[in-house]
This record gives sequence, C-alpha cells and structure tokens, in this order.
Amino acid sequence: MQDVEEMKNEKLNYRVFTKKLLDAVEQHGRSHMEAANDLIRKVSKILKVKHVSLFECFVYFDVNQTNSVSKLEMNMGLQNLDLNLGEMEFAMLWKSFEKTKNNKLAFPAFVNRFL
Repeated sequence: MQDVEEMKNEKLNYRVFTKKLLDAVEQHGRSHMEAANDLIRKVSKILKVKHVSLFECFVYFDVNQTNSVSKLEMNMGLQNLDLNLGEMEFAMLWKSFEKTKNNKLAFPAFVNRFL
C-alpha cells in the first residue's frame, strides 16, 4: 500500500479514474436490474401457482379502480399475495417499472415488465 505522502505527489489519471468509476456504476446498475428481474420471476411464479393472470393481478392491485397502481397499492397487493418484500427489495422492484408522470403504474407497463 502506498504511503499517503507518495499518493499526494501522484497525478490523477482522469481517464483511468473515469473508466473505473463508470465500470463500477454499470456493474452496480446491472446487479440491481438482475435482482429486480429475480423479483419479477418470483412474483410471476406465485401468480402461476395461484392461477392468477397478469390482468387479474393488476385489477387486484388497483384497489381504488383508477386503472393505475400506486406504490402503496402494489406493496399491499404483494403482501396480500403472501410476498412480503423488504423495503429495499420493494423499492428495487418498484423502480424497475416504467411509470406515468403521476408516478403510478399503468397496465401496459405492468405487463411489459413481465414479458
């Protein structure tokens, strides 16, 4: 390990630093997307076991019948399907969906995420 004084005298190679930083960010993003995909597969498996279609699931989640699902509705709906996710897991899953400008989930985006 380099001495602190030696490190102070070194010049920073911004190209190398930037590339390493971007690689780390990309890897982190990829691992989050893989984890979100695992959660989607888990939800899909539960729906199949319970013989619930994506349409029925969306309608079940849409408690206030607005043709869109809020973050709270989805979280409660998943809990009612016996899929209790931790806060971080749910946040990762919710973030993986394309949402409306009102931060709600429309049916086409819901279905597309499962395809």
